[in-house]
Amino acid sequence: METNSEKLVGLKNELRKEFSQRRSSISKVDREIRSNRMTMHLLNLNEVIDATNILVYWSFGSEAPTRTLINELSLRNKQILLPYLESNKMHATKFNSIEALASTTYGPLEPNEKVPADPSTVEVVVVPGLAFDRNGFRLGYGRGFYDNYLSHLSGSATTIGFCFATQVAEEVPTEPHDVALDILVTDQEVIRISSRSDQG
Repeated sequence: METNSEKLVGLKNELRKEFSQRRSSISKVDREIRSNRMTMHLLNLNEVIDATNILVYWSFGSEAPTRTLINELSLRNKQILLPYLESNKMHATKFNSIEALASTTYGPLEPNEKVPADPSTVEVVVVPGLAFDRNGFRLGYGRGFYDNYLSHLSGSATTIGFCFATQVAEEVPTEPHDVALDILVTDQEVIRISSRSDQG
């Protein structure tokens, strides 16, 4: 007999497959148009305008692209951090240049120089995922790296899901360790979830 835990794992895997296909089906031209809209929506958020230290993922595969976002944040003199994995945990370190990045076995590039930043100093985190819902919950790749990292942020930090509108699900199944995001930015809208993010 299948347990509730096994049912949840099965449901999450089905959703991962569905939303991965949705994301991959976006054409190259449409992807560029949508990602530019998303980038402008995010850059116009008061939380981002006011922040200095911003953690952004380095996109790979069919993820919502972040190269333009990173470039624009650099032009605005933001301190950009990129995630990296070490001892099966996610950390963040300063991003200096594309030339200072190295390939990984699990997908995205990582900075060569890994000096972990204190999570309490991070003001904004831009979070990837396969699916997101309007309650701020996300479906990642199943390894829990982001949920663990987000749980160590300061109470004033803002977490932002960054995705195509087609990645917004009616409901993402959750577990006790899942951390809800504050804002969801898509190519069509900005969805504010947490009451502490109502200022922008």
